[in-house]
Amino acid sequence: MTSSPATHALRRAITAKTPATFVAALREVREHFPDTPFSQRPVILRVVWLVTDLALHNEYEHGIETVLDDNDEHELGAFVPEASEWLARIGADLAAAYLAAAIALFPRGVVAKAPVDRMWQVQAITKKSSKAFDRIDHKFRGWTTPLRLPLQRYLKANEKQIQRMLVHVVAPPKRATLSDVRAILAIGDPWAAIDELLATIDATRRSRAGARAPDEFEHMLRVLHEIGIYLGAGDGLWKYLEGDPHVAEMRRAEGEWFGVIGASKATAYFREYRSAFPGATIPEDRNKRYKHLEKEEMRLQRIDEAHKAAVRDMLKRTQAYIRAHPELVKAALGLTRSPATAAAKKKKKA
Repeated sequence: MTSSPATHALRRAITAKTPATFVAALREVREHFPDTPFSQRPVILRVVWLVTDLALHNEYEHGIETVLDDNDEHELGAFVPEASEWLARIGADLAAAYLAAAIALFPRGVVAKAPVDRMWQVQAITKKSSKAFDRIDHKFRGWTTPLRLPLQRYLKANEKQIQRMLVHVVAPPKRATLSDVRAILAIGDPWAAIDELLATIDATRRSRAGARAPDEFEHMLRVLHEIGIYLGAGDGLWKYLEGDPHVAEMRRAEGEWFGVIGASKATAYFREYRSAFPGATIPEDRNKRYKHLEKEEMRLQRIDEAHKAAVRDMLKRTQAYIRAHPELVKAALGLTRSPATAAAKKKKKA
């Protein structure tokens, strides 16, 4: 097979001499994954995805809870039991035991497939014992060290087959058209409309070489979408702030974006939440934020409960804004220039 960036990345993973360089090389391998849904990838590629995600979370003082309670790769958490068995079969005992210990916390050791159901399972576990997953992370520190050799042996034994997986060619993403815009604007469910628009933007960006950076409209949608995942699942801002939130973007949402889309209920919700923190400021520092969340958990969850209507209202207002500004949708999909950019160029010409 001819040499390529994918084959070079795989070779670096196979020959890495330390756990750190091994994980770094696996991340390079991951850059060359075929653009297919997670569940449709071969098991070894799913294992590499999970291992690199978990190692990255560990680096940022998160752990297995974040993988199980995921919101970006909805199928990643559901894959944990299969990954544990697969790792045990190749002799990666510590990594397999790490995942198995987390699985054992679930009722009857069954991890829900559906992401929302799994998030509720994780929430129930942490309510019973807030440090349950943290203790497992601590117990299995250093799991990447004994993982390196057995996984390298597997990669080496199956190198040619994995190379073929990495260079698998998929059909190029279809570029967005005006009919796509009309279809998105016609979607009745606000959450589905936002989700479909962002998915179409991503597909269009992959299909265009040298695509432009996200504009303000797209940036706003992505932040509200991320926050909405937690709020829409019934977890509220408490759960969002417990993870790795974009605190500065929350300030922008409260002080700017909610005003733009007319979401006054969401403004009141965020303002009341912020007022529950010292100096009415949510700390950027995770440890400080987490300590206050633990201290004021009941108060903050009462605020979440009182403002449930704000979530639905925010989604409806966002959809209404999208429908009222099809020109922003077209620009985000690369069908036209960004209105702001076009206006600036016109002014410069004059």
